[in-house]
Amino acid sequence: MSFRKTSIAWLAFSLMLLSAAAMAQNTRPPRQRSPLDATNWGVVYDVPANAVNEGFTNRNAYETDEDLAPLRAETRFQELLARLPKS
Repeated sequence: MSFRKTSIAWLAFSLMLLSAAAMAQNTRPPRQRSPLDATNWGVVYDVPANAVNEGFTNRNAYETDEDLAPLRAETRFQELLARLPKS
């Protein structure tokens, strides 16, 4: 085998090992973040607050929607619900 072919084969083998090592490091599951993480609390809360401000005042929807379940224990969300008419 010539020097050139050996060099190409060695380079390909090295790249394959580097790729395998990189993929092995990226197989860890991502850290689970709370939807109420301090960095996105404003964004999470703003969606239902904007809906109320735009006239969507169906209190039952806010109390039963599964997507809003993490918000229900929060004081700001409770204050938002208090603004809505009881059905």
